[in-house]
Amino acid sequence: MQFELVAPYEMSPGQKEAVEMLMLNYLEKDKQTLLGITGSGKTFVMANLINRIQKPTLIIAHNKTLAAHLYTELKDIFRGIELRILFLVMIIISLSLICLRLIHIL
Repeated sequence: MQFELVAPYEMSPGQKEAVEMLMLNYLEKDKQTLLGITGSGKTFVMANLINRIQKPTLIIAHNKTLAAHLYTELKDIFRGIELRILFLVMIIISLSLICLRLIHIL
C-alpha cells in the first residue's frame, strides 16, 4: 500500500521542524509524543510523517469526537486509502471510569 499525501497547503516552518525531529528519532526511540495547542496542525504533521515513513499507522484517540475528526481529516489528506477506526480505546476508558466510580462508592 502506497500512501500519497494530497493537501492544498504546505507545512508551516514549525510543522516542518516537528516532522524532521520525529523522523530523526524514528529509528532511535521506541516512543515519541507530539504535543501542540488546538489548531496547531498536529493532524497534518502526523499525515506528513505517515507519508514519509510509508507504513500503516495506529493513531489512538481518547474520545469518539476526536476519532471522527482525525478520520475525516486523514481521509481527505490520503485519498484512495482505506482508513479503519478502532474504538477499543473508548471501551477501555469507559470500563476504567466505571471501576473508579465503583471504588468511590465502596
